[in-house]
Amino acid sequence: SGISIPTATSTMEDTAMNKAQIFGITILALGLGLSSARAAELDTGPYLGIGVGQTKTKMASVLPALRAYVRTVLGGADCDVGGATCSSAVQDTSTGMKLFGGYRFNRHVSVEGFYADLGTFSSDATLISGSERFSVAADKDRRGLGAVVVGAWPLSDKVSLFGKAGLFRWDLELTTRLTAPPGYDPFSTPERQSASGTSPIYGLGVQFAVFQGFALRAEVERYSKIGNNNTGKQDVDMLSVAVLYKF
Repeated sequence: SGISIPTATSTMEDTAMNKAQIFGITILALGLGLSSARAAELDTGPYLGIGVGQTKTKMASVLPALRAYVRTVLGGADCDVGGATCSSAVQDTSTGMKLFGGYRFNRHVSVEGFYADLGTFSSDATLISGSERFSVAADKDRRGLGAVVVGAWPLSDKVSLFGKAGLFRWDLELTTRLTAPPGYDPFSTPERQSASGTSPIYGLGVQFAVFQGFALRAEVERYSKIGNNNTGKQDVDMLSVAVLYKF
């Protein structure tokens, strides 16, 4: 008649197949659920990191100060006057490092605390008048503690852009060394000046998820107006890479 009647064997096979399909779907759903739960965990919670990079500032030349000093002690002696010659150099780049830790409230907002050492910047100058040689060197060290709010914009599951803004409590030490012939040198030891204060910090960067819990950052930051009227105020920019671990 063309009509097939299912046998007991075919019915049992169909039932076994349905059970296998249901079991497979259940396992897949559980796996996806656990993966989503782990992803949600990594979207919130604490993290720690370490970074290193290049710092740059506008370090002022100490040559004008040296010329003024030499004019005071030698009268009219100055660069290219009366046989006096001058030379100077400024090192306005250095190596900086930072340690940081934070807490992610969600994929978009975090708070972060950090310690940053922005490196040492220097300036030196020399004036030679006849047989007398005068030189001066100045070094600036900047470091401190800070806190920022970080806002993130995910581009994918692994890549996100972020911006940050906050405050940096800095300490600055300026060391000046003057070398002069006997009888002229008023600074037998380096002259040190210290200053401290609080300034804004802000930055932009990109973060890449590498593997479970670990990520890499590349960012640029500006530490604004570090110093006072005695030591001079300069911005310090830091271009760095960092590795972080999310707990």
